[in-house]
Amino acid sequence: MRGLRIVVVATVALFGSGCTLYGWGSNSIGQLGDGTTTDRSIPTISGAANDWTVVGSGALHECGLRGDALWCWGDNSKGQLGDASLIDHPVAIQVGTNTDWFTIAGGSQHTCGLRVPGTLWCWGDNTFGQLGDGTTTDRTTPVQVGTETDWNVVGVGDEHGCAQRSDGTLWCWGDNTFGQLGDGTTTDRTTPIQVGTDTDWGSVVGGAGHTCAVRSGAATLWCWGRNDSGQVGDGTTSNRTTPTQVGTDTDWNPAPDTGTVHTCATRATSTLWCWGENSNGQLGDGTTTDRNSPTQVGTATDWASVAPGDQHTCGRRSDGTLWCWGDNAFGQLGDGTSVAHSTPAQVGSATDWGQVLAGDDHACALRVTGTLWCWGRNDESQLGDGTTTTRNAPVLAGTAAEWTAITAGYAHTCAIGADTLWCWGLNTAGQLGDASLVDRSVPTQVGADADWSAVAAGANHTCAVRSTGTLWCWGDNDLGQLGDGTTTDRLVPTEIGTASNWNTVAAGSNHTCGRRSDGTLWCWGRNAVGQLGDGTTTDRLVPTQVGTATNWKNLAGGNRHTCAVRTSNTLWCWGNNASGQLGDGTTTNRLTPKMVGTATDWKAGSGGDNHTCAERHTGTLWCWGSNAFGQLGDGTTTSRLTPTQVGIASNWRAVDAGDQHTCGRRSGDTLWCWGDNTFGQLGDGTTVAHSTPAQVEIATDWFLFVAGGSHTIGQRDQ
Repeated sequence: MRGLRIVVVATVALFGSGCTLYGWGSNSIGQLGDGTTTDRSIPTISGAANDWTVVGSGALHECGLRGDALWCWGDNSKGQLGDASLIDHPVAIQVGTNTDWFTIAGGSQHTCGLRVPGTLWCWGDNTFGQLGDGTTTDRTTPVQVGTETDWNVVGVGDEHGCAQRSDGTLWCWGDNTFGQLGDGTTTDRTTPIQVGTDTDWGSVVGGAGHTCAVRSGAATLWCWGRNDSGQVGDGTTSNRTTPTQVGTDTDWNPAPDTGTVHTCATRATSTLWCWGENSNGQLGDGTTTDRNSPTQVGTATDWASVAPGDQHTCGRRSDGTLWCWGDNAFGQLGDGTSVAHSTPAQVGSATDWGQVLAGDDHACALRVTGTLWCWGRNDESQLGDGTTTTRNAPVLAGTAAEWTAITAGYAHTCAIGADTLWCWGLNTAGQLGDASLVDRSVPTQVGADADWSAVAAGANHTCAVRSTGTLWCWGDNDLGQLGDGTTTDRLVPTEIGTASNWNTVAAGSNHTCGRRSDGTLWCWGRNAVGQLGDGTTTDRLVPTQVGTATNWKNLAGGNRHTCAVRTSNTLWCWGNNASGQLGDGTTTNRLTPKMVGTATDWKAGSGGDNHTCAERHTGTLWCWGSNAFGQLGDGTTTSRLTPTQVGIASNWRAVDAGDQHTCGRRSGDTLWCWGDNTFGQLGDGTTVAHSTPAQVEIATDWFLFVAGGSHTIGQRDQ
């Protein structure tokens, strides 16, 4: 159909030096590439790869380059994914086996790309000859355009294409209803036809019915084709069948871009300018008035690039921040809402996230002065405030101001202060270590020793390391989780074996793991789903080594799974995987450590009931597994089988996963929580669940915290 208006309501973007790909907005056909058809109102990682170099967007499909290989995903109704089928794909699939692609561009329902040494290939819808192969036959695999080998730039519109050759000439083909081919006619072309006789063309881009290109000599900008909304930018609304100069400026950067009916470009001054249709504020000038000549977007002078969509636009500034504006009906602005903006709104709130821990239904955190704060479920006094009153905002636990480490179990909490160890909350199995079975509503010291260095709480047991390198456990032991060779509960700390080189301990629900100073990893207790990582499902009453590796570093215990980072900064998980909490793309339990993806920059992780979260050295935060309450923080309640980034922030410092909620701290010492909030464990003063991070108070002095089952505890500077 002539003049068809293609609605592009999704956004994709590359982030970070690792070239990770994110998408947000409409996802009805899997065009975001995250394996689902769920719309996203915040940036969501598209697959697990982190080596993308180029991405090209169609109407409902995307294609990108990883290295020199080509991958596509989304709508495939016309064969635009190039995989010889008409099957839609919600995850990236490779186009053929060639590894010599160097650029890619997507049209409405067709795609074109260039291969070394400069051959041009197109595939998909060919109704108007937009594949340039001399026919109007659709193609489900790439077909070469002519025999030339000197193409070096390609730009694709909805139903037409243009490309530049090494001699500086410009050629276009396909639909020409509005003169978008620039040859002075409105005749469709099934093979490339030259645009005028100029030999100084540089970059070129195509819109729904118009085309724009920059000349390399004088840095002038030229547009032609459909102009009913002023998208050609020549001060009129008359269609143009030959290139028409946009104003008289001679400082346009060589990368303009076109939306459906609007155009944007940056100038050498790093200012950003847009023109054309503005019904949803997509020009970013604070109005909804169409513009038929370039109009500056705000006053910023640090724009680095721009990407217009159908009725929205996104741009990146030189400080690495991302901004979007215009229509937001499908969340395409990435700000977590569906509210349109006529001026740029920042995507995400990259401020100052950092370290966090979480319990079952509560959470706790430390602040820099050493005070301890808790919130959430408190029916067993797990908040330590002397009551059994549930709290939906942080309350002070005790009066001490010298806490340095905290941990939370199902309904009990323990913390180290001045090298002494203190516990409180539920004590039905002796998990508080005070030689009784009496619940404690305030911190109660465990023995008189003052040389504790690390502590970890399981569901109803606790383990801790002393500065002597000895390991001690107490509490529930019906499954051997204390590691003392018995299944007898212990009311006071009991030494585990005779080794004196323990330095780290992590507890799952009913199992425990510890690392020794020689880099070996040992686990014991319940092993029904392989959470001990020894290749069996046999419970162990004493520490059993996990493989033979001697390069284990950080470790974390989930309910029935375990994860650990090696000195190579690779992440490994094992045990229960029913909800994808191992992050290997499956729901298959693993009896031995299984590497999570291929990333080599993991820093530390934390396991919840059936989900896992971990930080990377880039400061980004990733979660995967069960997501029924939004505990993965990606704005949805969709479970994830592979790591999914939490927002786009890159200043996380710590994370802790609770039962069905998660908390994290950013670099400015602000604290954030998300997921289930039935008992106020998110600490935001409500009992409303959140699928994206919600700030805990407006404090900037948090430095350590843990999320319990349904409560949270933290330390702050007060």
